[in-house]
Amino acid sequence: MTLARRYPDGAHRPLARGLLHVAMAAGCWLWLLTSSGDARSELRMMVMLKAASLTASVNLHVREHRSEASYALANAIDFFCLPLNGGSVLGVITPRSMAWLRWLHAFVLGAVSVAVVQPVYSWTLHTCRRDAARASRPHRQRTALTIFCALWIFIAWIAQDGFSLAWFGHLAFLVAGYCFYTLQYIGMKAPWHSVHWSGHDDFHVCGALSDLCAFAY
Repeated sequence: MTLARRYPDGAHRPLARGLLHVAMAAGCWLWLLTSSGDARSELRMMVMLKAASLTASVNLHVREHRSEASYALANAIDFFCLPLNGGSVLGVITPRSMAWLRWLHAFVLGAVSVAVVQPVYSWTLHTCRRDAARASRPHRQRTALTIFCALWIFIAWIAQDGFSLAWFGHLAFLVAGYCFYTLQYIGMKAPWHSVHWSGHDDFHVCGALSDLCAFAY
């Protein structure tokens, strides 16, 4: 195993990225296994959804994908999990007495999860085939769904519970991570970026810090 392999679309796949996801997924599953008696069911559900999402990321970034279709499917599954991962905090914030609002959040997040699968699969497949023209539309659809989901989560959080340092930290780290992530698409990189670590990896570190803010809530 080399330190810097490649995905089927030609992008570098740093080993550090896979190890980062393995460590975070293992941490979530370990907590779930050792806290079976914890009565905070909403917190357990939040950790479980994050663990499932991180496991999907391990499948994407660690497993060697022998075909473009395999890689595209793994990426689609990863994106399917992301709205449930990010939106799981709303299950903690929304009071049990407001069951209708919990169901509304679940419906919206579930709908986004389902809706994003086909665009991500198509975008990844066309990207692997170097067909930028056909990859453009599903990429825009993926981006629109991702932004909508993020807005739903952050607006719902502050509307239901007001401003808090946990909310601000969660948002700030995600925005910072997104800024690092976009560097690779505009031909820029930070001094520490190389084939072994990129803006994509900065994004995941910022995502982990963002999750810590959510857990601090």
